[in-house]
Amino acid sequence: MFAVAAAPSKRETTQERAEIFEMRYGDTKTFLIINLGVFVFFCLSYWLVSDVIGAAQDMLIPGASPYVSLLFLPTGVRIVALILFDWRAIPPLLAGAVICNYHFWGLTEFEPLFMLSAASTLVFYLALKVSQKLGQSVFLEDTLPRLPATETVILVTFLGSALNGVVSAALLGNSAAYLNGGLIAMGYILGDILGTLCFLLLVKKLFSFMNKQQINL
Repeated sequence: MFAVAAAPSKRETTQERAEIFEMRYGDTKTFLIINLGVFVFFCLSYWLVSDVIGAAQDMLIPGASPYVSLLFLPTGVRIVALILFDWRAIPPLLAGAVICNYHFWGLTEFEPLFMLSAASTLVFYLALKVSQKLGQSVFLEDTLPRLPATETVILVTFLGSALNGVVSAALLGNSAAYLNGGLIAMGYILGDILGTLCFLLLVKKLFSFMNKQQINL
């Protein structure tokens, strides 16, 4: 009689995916390339928000708060980079946040600069890990060969954005202004969600192109 092998459990399948992902992205050269790419994209997205999207928003919505962007691309870079590379994306995201908060927001004191940058990076990673623990992971190594569900990514972004707004406002000492009426908070969350959807769409287009060209990760 022939023995029929049991189907791999969900845990075994997830472990195999993680091992394959580690083999592909775990070497030093690839790690450095990922770090550089994430860092450059993050800083570039901040520049676009500051000099391009911000200027367009001022023309379209006169009197809008200069601290709220309705298309906040850096959050899109954060979420998508963490989805693609998990913890590997944290160092370049943190470095980019420190530089951009210093350059674009004028934070010069080290303690608030570092704490705000670290908080804005880690709260989104925390939101992704909570989603993973609840069985709705959006990390690519858990969802391969598919991309994570857009609806789940939006929910994770909403959670991370809400936490980031509260923590950032508390660190800067303007919690009352952030929560007053809820309009600024809603603007932050909307900008984060739209920024994430923008980059998620780009990634999906890239994956579609790679599939058509039979390019493997």
